[in-house]
This record gives sequence, structure tokens and C-alpha cells, in this order.
Amino acid sequence: MKSVLSDPVDNLSVAQTLLVRACLAGDKAEREGYVRAWEEEVQIMELDFSSMRLVPYLLHKNQEDGISCRHDKRLKVIYKYWWLRTQHISNQLQQTHEAFLAAGINVVVIKGGSLRQYYERAELRPMADFDLLVREQELQQAFEVLQRLHFVPDKLEMICLEKMPRLLSDFVHAVSCTSHSSDTFMDLHWKIGSGCTKQFTARLWDHLVPCPGVPGAQKPALAYEVFMILIHAGNMGNRDNLNWILDMALLNTRLDEVVWQEARQLALDEKKEDLFDYACKVLLQLGVPAPDPGAVKVPRRLAYKTISKEGAIQWILNGPRTAKNLMYIVGRLYPNTNLWGRCYHFMRNVKFVFASKQIRKRMDL
Repeated sequence: MKSVLSDPVDNLSVAQTLLVRACLAGDKAEREGYVRAWEEEVQIMELDFSSMRLVPYLLHKNQEDGISCRHDKRLKVIYKYWWLRTQHISNQLQQTHEAFLAAGINVVVIKGGSLRQYYERAELRPMADFDLLVREQELQQAFEVLQRLHFVPDKLEMICLEKMPRLLSDFVHAVSCTSHSSDTFMDLHWKIGSGCTKQFTARLWDHLVPCPGVPGAQKPALAYEVFMILIHAGNMGNRDNLNWILDMALLNTRLDEVVWQEARQLALDEKKEDLFDYACKVLLQLGVPAPDPGAVKVPRRLAYKTISKEGAIQWILNGPRTAKNLMYIVGRLYPNTNLWGRCYHFMRNVKFVFASKQIRKRMDL
């Protein structure tokens, strides 16, 4: 076994790396070694959200192997929370999906709602919300269905949809909706996120398979799921999700060379092979089987660090970061466009950002 004090992977902290390795361990001795190192390293009352979502799987595996942990009392509380939350969200997902079908709306279950099938029990793959994909031309009808189900779309995004529908459609991929009565969150997509092109979403509609666990539902075919998981992971740099690593570890029993080739071809077609290859490198560092990409660099990602100042000074200091981010987004969304085309879409993106800020200011008055 490698030393349990192994170096952190990607931008994971030491505690996160140990937790992931404990979940992935192949036998009791290896898992117990990582659990012991993790319980020494972690501040359990300050556990980050991404790590919390791994707790059900960790506790389940520990109990299977007869491993106890000094933090078991807290881990059981977290497990119970995710069990209740996942049961509730699963019920809301099924009800919403049934309502869409009854209204004649084509719908696809994506992300956590489709990936949980690979786990022994649903709560081992916690979901904070659920995601559904509909065709863009059926968006308005979908919002009407959600309104009847007491889901409230994000107010800013809906105003943007009314005032500048083309810009929102091009530079945003989903509208967040909240059911205050049931404390449920969902994202209604008209295209796949992570900077994927509209052409990719159009292709996905032709590559759907049945989604177990949701009667009558469809989900992306396996190669598309692999592509979406890896691109999102590479793009976000593990900032909001560690589950993707376990998703890929459990998916591996179903993957063969053909599926991997299909998934990477999607990355090549989207010109996102840098994200795909880097995510594969991270998996290999954690002992999860994946194609070896060879030497790869950290891909370009959005810059999240901002400088907090008052008024115009903040705009001046954060301006270069914002411009760089907008250019990055355009490059991902329009990878096959020439320089002049990218300049055009960059100016459209700038217009969208400034118009959105003005709308938000008026909302706050």
C-alpha cells in the first residue's frame, strides 16, 4: 500500500485526498490506513460540502469492513441527512418527470439523477438537487408545468430570458428553480453545461438509453455520460464535486476500450480534450482505471479569485480577470469559430454580463 500520507491530488486538500482514497480502497487494510490518517487530519465540524457528500459511501464501506472511526457519531448524522435528502429529491424528480411526460414534453435525466444507478443504494450517491434537460423550443411549456408543481424559477434568469432570450440561450445552459414548499432545488437545462456547444446537446438527443429508477425516463448513453463527467471535473477543478471520482470508479465495470474511444472522440469534436485528458490523469493518480494521456498540463479554467473593493476601483482591479473569463467561456462555447467570430461573441457576452448586472441592480432597489 502507498503511504497514507500521500501528496494531495489536483487541488484537493490533504484531508480530501485521504477521504477519496479511503472510499476507493480495494481492501480492508488499505481502507483502514486511509481512514486513520483522515480522522487525524480532518476538522470534522468544518467538513466541506464536497467531502460531506462522500460520507454515506465511506460509512457504508467502513461498516462492510468492520472499521470504526472516532468521528462515527458525526458521520452517522451526515448519513441520515443524505438518506432523507436523497429520498425526498428522488420523489420530486419522479413527480416532475411524470408531469413533463404527461404534458408531452421530451425530457432527459442528467447528472446525479442518472448516475446513482451505478451505486448499490441511492443514498450512497447524494444529490443536493436534480437536473432535467428539455428541448429549447419546449422551455416555456416546461416552466408552466413547473409552476403547477410550485417550482419558482430564478427571478433574474427569467427576466433575462424575457429581455434578451438569445443571449441567455447562448451563454447560460439552465435556469435554477426552487420549490419553497418542499425545499427542493432543480436545474432546468436546454443544453449541457461545462462550456459544451449546442451541437453536442443536439447529438446527445440522438444517443439516449433508458434510465433505471425513473419509470419511462431516458438518460445519456454511456460514452456521453463519461464525457460529461470528465469535462465537468476538468473544468471545475473539483471545486464543487468529489463524487465524480467515485462515479467513474463504479462506472469502470461497464467501460471498455470502445466506450473510452467514443468518449474521447466527443472531447476531440468539442475541442475539450485538454479537460478530458487532465481528468483522466487525476483518476490515474487516485488509482482509478482510465486511458493514460501521457504528460498533460493543467487546463485553462475560470479564474474565481476576486478583489473586494468599493465602486469603480473593484471594476478596474477585477476587469482583467472578468475579460479573461469571458474570453475563456467564448472559446469553450464556440471552439470552431474563427478569430473574428470569437470577437463578435465576446462582445455579445460582455453585453449580456453588463445587462444582467443592470437588471440585478434594479431588482435590488
